[in-house]
Amino acid sequence: MESPFDKPFPYYVASEKALLSCIMQRPSILLDQNFSEDMFGFPHNFIFRHLAELATEHESLNWDMVLETFSLARLSEIGGKQTLNEVLFHCPTWEGWEFSYKLVLEAYQRRRHMEFAMTQYARCMNLDQPFDPDALVKFDPGLQPKAPESDTYSDAKAAIEQMFDKTNFETRIHLTGIKRLDQVLGYVRAGNVIVIGAQTSQGKSAMAHNIAANACWGDALKKVAVFSMEMTKDEVWERIFASKCNITMSDIRDRDLDGNDRQKMEEFVTNKLKPGEHRLTVVDETINDVAEIVSRCRRIKKRFGLDLVIVDYIQLISPAGAARNVNRQIEVASISRTLKVMARELKVVVVSLSQLNESDHLRESRAIGHDADVVLHIVEKKETDGSLRHIQIVKARNGATGEVDVDFFPPYASFSDRPE
Repeated sequence: MESPFDKPFPYYVASEKALLSCIMQRPSILLDQNFSEDMFGFPHNFIFRHLAELATEHESLNWDMVLETFSLARLSEIGGKQTLNEVLFHCPTWEGWEFSYKLVLEAYQRRRHMEFAMTQYARCMNLDQPFDPDALVKFDPGLQPKAPESDTYSDAKAAIEQMFDKTNFETRIHLTGIKRLDQVLGYVRAGNVIVIGAQTSQGKSAMAHNIAANACWGDALKKVAVFSMEMTKDEVWERIFASKCNITMSDIRDRDLDGNDRQKMEEFVTNKLKPGEHRLTVVDETINDVAEIVSRCRRIKKRFGLDLVIVDYIQLISPAGAARNVNRQIEVASISRTLKVMARELKVVVVSLSQLNESDHLRESRAIGHDADVVLHIVEKKETDGSLRHIQIVKARNGATGEVDVDFFPPYASFSDRPE
């Protein structure tokens, strides 16, 4: 039986010739869609590269210009003047270029899928290679066509529809469950990135878990994923039980619990959770880089739905495909940007935690704050009682900045409104 891997990869040769001919006649085509020399087979990829280089310097091209700028060695390599002539005069007019582009792009994407399948087959057959169950989720199909352009009138009409779309409104949530803070912040919406910064032991993880609990079991009833780099899944649940059931963390850690404590936790589970439900997903496995977070979120979104992602915390993540001897500021900027892109792609709210340095600035990269829609700093004021925290709203793209006083109760890993 013939193996499918023995068959040659698909190319639309005639469409490649037609598309290259259209590009020579109208170089601005290169601005109308996404192109890559990988879309073309040999020798058309060489010809495309040459046309693209000329188009950066000239608004119009012609046969003589293309021929004169081709080196003799390269011209000989592609089959000489005759081959160039056959390709560039293949199509008499450029008007139908979009049809040819569609076919060439389709063949390119087919090849990408085939290459991926062959690579995965080889890796799965080789037991010495690590197995990646999320490989299909991570697959990049390569070049994509540009989204169709819209005019100003259409954009304005679409914006009005969004404003009156009730389903779009339902994607907005009050973030923290702390009334005064949420009043100042306003709603956060899908695609937003919120950064919460604090120095060590000032409550940033507790705030994150309060946000997760508020989103899951408050009025919003959202689905949340928590990526915990320092705590196990059980430790995250311990903090949630402490804050929601009014049990001290020391009692939980020391296992100094009684029947009344168990009853409160059992009631919380019975009243707030349902068997088989995936409202809160806690990921406490080793995460090598930000690409793994994106991959896992895509899979959770597809299987169970996902509205809010919490990353605890950003300085413990590596960028995708991290290289040695790369400036850490550049690495952190890459991580921050990737999380922002993920928020928009998956239409989720991303809350990322960050350490603050001794000057109360976000550590390692300013890009963390630049990419964020909201930046909150949790600051303790030493001259006041130990429960007071100032939540500084350093940045709010769609709301107001300012400062809100809240109470932090470390024994219960919980924040609340401070009495007037």
